Amino acid sequence: MGGRRSEVLSSQVVNSVQRALARLSEIWDALGIADERRVERVEVVRRHTEELLLNMISEEEFTKASVEQGIVSQRAEVLVLCRELGTEENEPELQPGIMLLQQDKGLRLRLQELRAVKEERLLTLRSLQGRDQALCAQLCATPYYVPSGAVPSEEQLRELEEQVLAREQERDRRAKACAHTCAQIKELLRVTGEGESEQGPEEDGEEEDLSPGHLQALQDQLQQVRGRREVLLGALEGLQEQVNELWQRLGTEEPEEQCFRKQVADAKGLAGQLLVWEKELDRLKEKKRAQLKEVTLKARQELELYWDKCHYTAEQRAAFSPFHSSDFTEELLSQHDQEVVRVKMDYERCRALLEAAGRWDSLWARFMELETNANNPNRFNNRGGALLKEGQERARVLKLLSKLEEEMRREAETWEVQQGSSFLLKGRRLQDYVGEHWEEHKRQREREKANRGKGETPLKRPAPSSAPAPSNKTRKVISAPTKHVYPLGCHN
Repeated sequence: MGGRRSEVLSSQVVNSVQRALARLSEIWDALGIADERRVERVEVVRRHTEELLLNMISEEEFTKASVEQGIVSQRAEVLVLCRELGTEENEPELQPGIMLLQQDKGLRLRLQELRAVKEERLLTLRSLQGRDQALCAQLCATPYYVPSGAVPSEEQLRELEEQVLAREQERDRRAKACAHTCAQIKELLRVTGEGESEQGPEEDGEEEDLSPGHLQALQDQLQQVRGRREVLLGALEGLQEQVNELWQRLGTEEPEEQCFRKQVADAKGLAGQLLVWEKELDRLKEKKRAQLKEVTLKARQELELYWDKCHYTAEQRAAFSPFHSSDFTEELLSQHDQEVVRVKMDYERCRALLEAAGRWDSLWARFMELETNANNPNRFNNRGGALLKEGQERARVLKLLSKLEEEMRREAETWEVQQGSSFLLKGRRLQDYVGEHWEEHKRQREREKANRGKGETPLKRPAPSSAPAPSNKTRKVISAPTKHVYPLGCHN
């Protein structure tokens, strides 16, 4: 339809020229212009018409060339953008004269699309790179590399985004760990009383240093503060033990102790408490020096208590000669304190066996009491089943003695292997100590039997602790180690 309309317009142009020439001819007739002059005028019309048409043709040809050049230029730019964006582009070859304006319009639209994609990728890249660089500065990591000036591909943008998300998760994890460590450090500084004197870690939110080095430095600081806390606790425990011992020795009243403990509760942290305990220890030491005799006598009471627990012989007790000195000096008290510490350590080293030996002594004393009652001639005057009960108890005590002796034997064997020395009770090895009691018991029974055969009154049994006797039952012997070391202060 466009072609037909252009043909109609072309016919109208020809008709317009013909009408114009006819009108000019009428004018020239009226003027009486001769044919020669008319030819000249028609020639002028021809030249003007041709010049006008030639100008128009020249302009249109220029427009056509411009469009063709634009197509070439745009097509080249499209190919460049496609290579930058990593997309395929198959543009048709330039075909002069065939829908040039349509080709130009299509290329312009394509260029707009490609430029928009490029700008969007570059904007996305700048945004992701900004986040990545900020995260890398916090995490002390290497940023994702994209060549400068290059347009990133979809794959590169996806990888960069995944890396940014992973680093954000790592940042959050480290920030949480950092905050937890900082909170622990501050709490420990508060507990130790160093919160004001020492600078604690600071948290700076998003700009906080979350590098591995910083996190390790926080962990090191945490360990240092923990170490100082343990040192303070150890020192505090040692001071408390000394103060409690002096309180006991000096007979400190409960109200005085309560007043002191209130001072401790009001102190700031372990460091403050340590100062309070140190002052109390100094005060008690000064008081102790003023009461040397009384404190030394209390130390002797404590020493005798542990000697008894350790089953020391008279010779072992006499080996500590300062015990009998009456010259109450600081040196004498120090010797007693050292001996108490030594015997306590000996006791703790064999506590389980010594407690078992104490239970055995109690059972043996009860057994000897029942044996004495069994040989009392007046026992038959008993009423109410007392004899039966005593017989039952005697059987029970014998069973307990046997079981306890076996346990002690096993524990002593283990102890002697571990310590490489003999376990001694009152200067004798365990099996000798127990065996002597049963041997003495056996001899006593034989003497009573002989006396009864002669019609004599049975002899009174000796005290349980001084008359041991063995049973007829064969007992296991603890093999003695080759190296004889006397523990528990049992030295000759």
